[in-house]
Amino acid sequence: MLTLATALGLLLPAGYAQRFPLAGDDPILSKALEYVAAHQNSDGGFGQFGESDLSTTSRVLEALAAAAKDPLSYRVNGIGPREYLASVSEAVYSGQLGTNPLSEKINFLLALSACGLNPREFGGRDHVVSLLADQNSSNGAYGTGPSDTAYAALALMAAGIPADDAKLRAAGRSLEASQLPSGGYEYMPGFGEDSNTISVVVMALERIGSSGVVLSKAMQALPAFQNKTNGGFFYQSVWGTAPDVSSTAQAVQAIIAAGGDPTASTWTMPKGNPFSYLLQTQNATTGEFYDKWGSLRPTALAIPAVAGVATPGVHIPEPAIIISIPIMLVCGRLRNGR
Repeated sequence: MLTLATALGLLLPAGYAQRFPLAGDDPILSKALEYVAAHQNSDGGFGQFGESDLSTTSRVLEALAAAAKDPLSYRVNGIGPREYLASVSEAVYSGQLGTNPLSEKINFLLALSACGLNPREFGGRDHVVSLLADQNSSNGAYGTGPSDTAYAALALMAAGIPADDAKLRAAGRSLEASQLPSGGYEYMPGFGEDSNTISVVVMALERIGSSGVVLSKAMQALPAFQNKTNGGFFYQSVWGTAPDVSSTAQAVQAIIAAGGDPTASTWTMPKGNPFSYLLQTQNATTGEFYDKWGSLRPTALAIPAVAGVATPGVHIPEPAIIISIPIMLVCGRLRNGR
């Protein structure tokens, strides 16, 4: 029996050797944290390719907080996240930091909240009021669709706005009204449903306390984006069904937020589940959760996922999408949350 058990163990995916969620001192988490920390720049921010940017910094700071680390303790020559955030505060408030002012406001609130800094009084500005002002007064939505609305709601709640606030309730009603017949959600009208948007909307709906029926339908739409062999998640089938770290990490957080277990039989395929898929993508040497589109942000998403924490989430789109959606379409992939 021992020989048989050993043989069967050798056939199981590597992820099954670990229990979900990972403990805070697990070497997998430690290596991943070392990887993201190595990408901190001299201005205190973080960036995949050397230069700090707010979206990446915000995602990393959330990951550090989710792993029970103090983000403000990460410093390079005495300069840390507080200093970086202070340096971009006014540009974010005035909408001058990048080409997507709403995204930057969301990222900024999430970053401040992850660090335990006061978003009501940072850099002499009230960044909560600034984001609240961007809400569509007629339908409660933010930006271009459900993804913007969900991330804005999560950022506001992370900043201390209570779930029963009238503006958050309006955002929740907007999300409920934009649910597709399938139960899923799309990044913006006409884009078609995708796993990333479904995941972030589930987290937002759960925290706002929206209708259980709407939340249940959204979760029922999520399995359509799960790879039927290894259990990972992909963005949209139009780009292929090979899973990726970012989509899987966000789906795991949605499952957690909805009270589920990503290792349960419901989410288990012949060769693994979402948790084991994530573990198999980690480079044992560098600690990164590898993604061919750039591993820093996916790793920062994977850290809370494997630790069993549903973070508010970080609103991308990443620079490539901000610059040109048509170019991304030509290149063969449009990814929300990337």
